[in-house]
Amino acid sequence: MRVFRWFIAANLTVLASVGTSAYEQYEVAFAFLCLALICSLIALRYLWRSWMTLSHLFLTAFALYALSGPFEILFGSGAIPPFSPPFYVREWLVDSAIAAASFMWAMLLWGMTYRLRHNLTIRAIGYMQIALLLILLATAGEFLNLIRAGGISILLAGKAVYQAATADIKLTFPTSSFALLAFAFLGMHHSWQSLQLHSGIGKEAQRSNDLLFLVLCTPLLLVHLILGQRLEIASYVAAFLLGYTYRAPVERFPTRWAVGLLLVYLLLSPLYGFRWAFPLWISGKAVDLPAETVQKLLLSSLNPAVNEFGAPFGNYSLMMQAGITDLYYGSTFLRDLTVVIPGFLYPGEKPTSVTYEFRNRFFADWSFRSRISGTAFSSLLEARMNFGDLGALLVFFVYGSLLAALEVLRSRCESPWLAAFYCSFGLFALVVHRSSTGGTLSGYLWIAIILALVWAGRQAWSKRGQRVAGLSSSSSIA
Repeated sequence: MRVFRWFIAANLTVLASVGTSAYEQYEVAFAFLCLALICSLIALRYLWRSWMTLSHLFLTAFALYALSGPFEILFGSGAIPPFSPPFYVREWLVDSAIAAASFMWAMLLWGMTYRLRHNLTIRAIGYMQIALLLILLATAGEFLNLIRAGGISILLAGKAVYQAATADIKLTFPTSSFALLAFAFLGMHHSWQSLQLHSGIGKEAQRSNDLLFLVLCTPLLLVHLILGQRLEIASYVAAFLLGYTYRAPVERFPTRWAVGLLLVYLLLSPLYGFRWAFPLWISGKAVDLPAETVQKLLLSSLNPAVNEFGAPFGNYSLMMQAGITDLYYGSTFLRDLTVVIPGFLYPGEKPTSVTYEFRNRFFADWSFRSRISGTAFSSLLEARMNFGDLGALLVFFVYGSLLAALEVLRSRCESPWLAAFYCSFGLFALVVHRSSTGGTLSGYLWIAIILALVWAGRQAWSKRGQRVAGLSSSSSIA
């Protein structure tokens, strides 16, 4: 089978990467790690019979975070601000290779144990109506959060100030969760239309609905753009694509999609490098910078190692410099599950997230800028902090098992609600590599609540319609 061939190739290149890292041949080890990740992605295509799955998103995001930092150290400037050398390239490459292999072993075991079914059917519901409702609530919720936080002036003050202000508000509206599900339902709706499984709506009505969705989501997207929140936009794109391909697996490599996503990256990257200037431009203030400075900022924003993709490697190196003496043995994963619980509802003193615990230890002065400022975190770092040398092996096997279970359920379950949850999990696949695992998973409490409320509302509306139909029928007979 092709999946076994590529799986064996991935494991052999992992061994080569670990071996050459041990002999300090870091450039060669880096090349072998790249090959291992490519072989793994191809193996996943044959395992799950599609190029667009949660597993692919997870591994692709992992590759970006795992390779960006070492690439800059080995082949670039040799520095990743604001982190200081020495950088632990050998340990990082070894952990990355072991993590990739462990993830793939979990995938293969689940895939071989639970055979996929060729069941592409799914119960039909009003996907577009749900998408429109959710995006309307998301935009309205963001507007309420903005007003409660202090209005446009807070928005124009920048991302750190705005997020800190909204974080201080009790019971803020979970805007991103609503929007994430809205784009998932939108993708599933277009998938339904493209396969011609539903013919009760004309092209004109379809265009009207798409235009209405665009109008409703534009204010929310503008807020993300002004704040330079690329991750939110990327998660919406991922949810839409997962929804669009949920019924129709992508069996051929989507070259056009790859080029399109690269273009999106090239367009969104300047948002990171120039997001400090957007509020000034919008408020009418001039930003006079020499052309040479603008060029350097632009090139810097396009370099993944010097933005958030290099931060996990920098965090990892900082902790290794300080030395990891006491292991957490999984407590950070459980502790950060409480992130979603508002502080005033938590019994007693709410524990500090491991992300901010790390920030307070190594970048304590950043807390004076904004209480949410920091350098994010790292899945590989959290794995090592909890289980030492075995961390990458154990934690990434759990990641692989979790995502593989969702892939199996995708092929076996006809529930549109599970489909929406699956699509929303694209956020986890993208975020977990630069954040704490528990903190990332805790946000899915909101996803579950929203889906439950929409399901209950739809059930109530359906029963009401049946009662009205029954009364009308009784009146006609009488």
